[in-house]
Amino acid sequence: MATLHTPDIHPVGTFDPISNHTVEFSYTGSQIVRNRAIVLDNETYQTVYDSVQDRMRPDHVFPGGTFSPGKSYQIRIKVFDAYGLSLIHISE
Repeated sequence: MATLHTPDIHPVGTFDPISNHTVEFSYTGSQIVRNRAIVLDNETYQTVYDSVQDRMRPDHVFPGGTFSPGKSYQIRIKVFDAYGLSLIHISE
């Protein structure tokens, strides 16, 4: 049976929200085949982004315009491995 490992989101520094931005994370489990990112507005707790990307890299690319300047968000990353297992991690 495969062991599930928690993805660890790397710190996100200041960036231009108009441009695409890549958020990286670490994951030591089986090979990743896709990831899902969910972004919540910290003030309203409304989902402002929810998307799945088929990629084997431990990162998620957010399109420009996803974020607004001066706001804070909570990012949830869920990874899916080659065995179909998934695990989620939350970062503020």
